[in-house]
Amino acid sequence: IQQQPGLSRALGDPFGYALIWPVAGGRVKGAGVNVQAPTRADTRQTALAKNNLSHLAVPGAELRVRVTPRASRNEVWLEEGVIRVLVTTVPEDGRANAAVVALLAKALGVAISRLDLRRGAAARDKVFVLS
Repeated sequence: IQQQPGLSRALGDPFGYALIWPVAGGRVKGAGVNVQAPTRADTRQTALAKNNLSHLAVPGAELRVRVTPRASRNEVWLEEGVIRVLVTTVPEDGRANAAVVALLAKALGVAISRLDLRRGAAARDKVFVLS
């Protein structure tokens, strides 16, 4: 049994939580209403869409980036107007900056040479300019 606060409004739960439990067939049953659970393909498409920032690839755009070095995985996503980047490399001798540029260029769908670091070479908050 799980608490799902997002379903409470749809199910009319007065306490703000809908108790749900999985049933056979990949569906989720909750308060007498069947709701389709996300499949593995849906999760994969969401992850791909999350890492695709090609809509931000406008020449001259300033991209604000928040970097987390020494993370457990490499990942890029957009969160409240700021691009979040997780890199597994250590922040020594510019290794983390090089990894951030490579990941960001891949997510934007542009060449690495088009990204210029404007501010934050030694900080977690960086500003890149797309040329």
